Amino acid sequence: MSNPLSYNGELADYAAVKAEHIKPAFKTIIDTATKELQSLEAGVTPTWESAIVGMRDITAPLEHAWGVVSHLMAVRNSDALREAHAAVQGDVITFSLRVSQSKPVYQAVKALSTGKHWATLDRAQQRVVEATIKSAELSGIALEGDDLVAFNKHQATLATTSTQFSNNVLDATRAWFLDVTDPKDMEGMPSNARAAAAAASPDENASEEAGPWRFTLNIPSFQPLMQHCRNRDLREQTYRAFVTRASSGEHDNQDNIVEILQTRQKVATLLGMENHAQVSL
Repeated sequence: MSNPLSYNGELADYAAVKAEHIKPAFKTIIDTATKELQSLEAGVTPTWESAIVGMRDITAPLEHAWGVVSHLMAVRNSDALREAHAAVQGDVITFSLRVSQSKPVYQAVKALSTGKHWATLDRAQQRVVEATIKSAELSGIALEGDDLVAFNKHQATLATTSTQFSNNVLDATRAWFLDVTDPKDMEGMPSNARAAAAAASPDENASEEAGPWRFTLNIPSFQPLMQHCRNRDLREQTYRAFVTRASSGEHDNQDNIVEILQTRQKVATLLGMENHAQVSL
């Protein structure tokens, strides 16, 4: 059977993707893409088809698969998925940097932007070329030696820390809940929200009319409570829990935030800019 993370130009079959598909899929994708990149670099020319389409064809399978896995990390997170994601993330980052720091391809794209073929491109194509050049420059294409090593190390750190940040937010969101037992506290809540909250309760006898009702920080539960519940105290309690997720305790993100900010500053400095805001802009 083919791996559901394989790219065939169609929309991904998300339901078919399992954690055990991830490692073999990315090994195949990256191994294939590495060989294709080496071939492209050996003969790339300053034309749209060679420098732009050629690179796009190489990176499309990886972008597709990584997009699928990243989405599943957000909506169907599990220990097995996290382990598989962590196992391949380093290779994905390394190859992505290898692509964006390819000097033969960058030089071909730069030559395309100033050469005879430039006038044959429409405005959308020219914009793609310009964005490709800018992306390479922000990916450290001009760096050499220790600076390049440091830049790539910082990018790996950002990827790992950002994933941990997201996991902490997700875990903190899952960990919090509010059980409501007094029907008076449900005044203003529409029938569908009451039914959903009753269904979320661990009490097997819970009902829409009599409760108990369980609310969480997941948006389908959080938003109706904030919009419709007439109990101001419950709204405040839930809101404060939502905006302070992962700010203390087991899932505290404060150290991750500091590391992300400090690493972004190091990246900006290597790129010759004053701060991350300049990089972002």
